Amino acid sequence: MKYLICLDLDGCVLDDEKKVGHELIDVIANCKKHGCVVTFNTTRNFNRVKRYLTDLNPDYVNCLSGCYVKKLSGDELFNYCIPKQNMQQVFKVTNKYKELNLVCSEWVNEEFVTSKDYALKHNKTCKSLHEMQKQESYKLIYFFDKDIPPNVQIELKECNVNATISTKHKYLRIMPKRDKWDGIKVILDDLKFKDIKIISFGNDLTDYITLQNSHVGVAMLNAEEDLKKDAKYITEFSNNENGIAQFLKKYFNKEGF
Repeated sequence: MKYLICLDLDGCVLDDEKKVGHELIDVIANCKKHGCVVTFNTTRNFNRVKRYLTDLNPDYVNCLSGCYVKKLSGDELFNYCIPKQNMQQVFKVTNKYKELNLVCSEWVNEEFVTSKDYALKHNKTCKSLHEMQKQESYKLIYFFDKDIPPNVQIELKECNVNATISTKHKYLRIMPKRDKWDGIKVILDDLKFKDIKIISFGNDLTDYITLQNSHVGVAMLNAEEDLKKDAKYITEFSNNENGIAQFLKKYFNKEGF
């Protein structure tokens, strides 16, 4: 039996300080030693996962919610940004609302921001709102101070994009009409294994479809409640307690590793 282990980063692999636990590094290395295939499965762009490649040595990266898939030993397998027509539809909607503040536009290997101070502090490229709206993007991030107008999400559905709102962190994330699971399917096509079991970990609703379609779909103990209530499995420990490492050790002990 072959295994594909799909690892979300934020809230799963990474603790709240954005670090990878040594125990997880050892467990993933042992899984790979026994023939498991490992992929990152994240909404981050490729530039923001590079720092963790050495720690976990994944075989694939599935970034930007299925929009960019790369085999680490080879070439890009998939690359897709928000189409220009849809971008213009999005801006036509968002520009109507003063509550929305476009702060970031992401490419595969770069982030463009509208704040000069943030750009200087974090070594990003600063662009004006006008410049942002002339270029292609894989992900748009808007901040809002008060509650977001209810019509925004309804109107954005007509733009053929995925719009995710976090009322807790006060941001609106707009991406192509893709899902992390679409990226996993690209990886499965590349692997061409007839018999493979998928083990996936997630902590928010961007992981929902992946967890539902995996043989072993695991929500983190610290995951959103809406994800946990439909998950097949839940870790006993959080991302700050090496929850993935503990789950994999217990699971593969039963499998005979």
